[in-house]
Amino acid sequence: MRAIIIDDHEVVRRGIALLLESGGDIAVCGEAGTMGEAGPLAAGTTPDVAVVDLRLGDGSGVIAARAVRAASPRTRVLLLTAAAEEDALLGAVLAGASAYLLKQVQGNHIVATVREIATGRRLLDPAKAEAAVERALTQLMPVRPLDDPVFSVDEAQLLVAAAAGRPDRLIAAEQGVEVSEVAAALASLLAKLGIGGTGRPAPRSRHAHR
Repeated sequence: MRAIIIDDHEVVRRGIALLLESGGDIAVCGEAGTMGEAGPLAAGTTPDVAVVDLRLGDGSGVIAARAVRAASPRTRVLLLTAAAEEDALLGAVLAGASAYLLKQVQGNHIVATVREIATGRRLLDPAKAEAAVERALTQLMPVRPLDDPVFSVDEAQLLVAAAAGRPDRLIAAEQGVEVSEVAAALASLLAKLGIGGTGRPAPRSRHAHR
């Protein structure tokens, strides 16, 4: 099995690489430290699994994971995070990840999960995943007047489309916008939900605050 690691801390990447390669059946074929490097790395290595940190120095691991899946559709994603479990689950759903693990788990659990999702298994509970999306929709769209600047139907549509596993290029085609605008809108959406990223404001797009 071939794996890549996307984490903005070199020491963490090295530690995960050593763990994965310790059993002899997983080869780490690439590493990246930024969201922007994720897609090109996946395209150049076409790994079986990508281990992605939810919070990267230049943005969200959700967007990095979606870039990985766009560049290499057969690659399965394991999302690693120190976030609260509910946020981790929603992040994994929006990322199209096959599994997520909290960073405090034992190393052998990471290795076992990589092996399992490499076979094609998805380890997210469908009922819990659906509930997480519903809670996020409620958070985005409380009952407010339509002229409230926080109210945004587009963001709800984007959340549902991302959670359904639709790639950015299809969402862009449906919305009549550029793929880069979808990524920017998703970054803004994730910032509102407090999932991943640096906490810096995301670029505004046509999806936000209509």
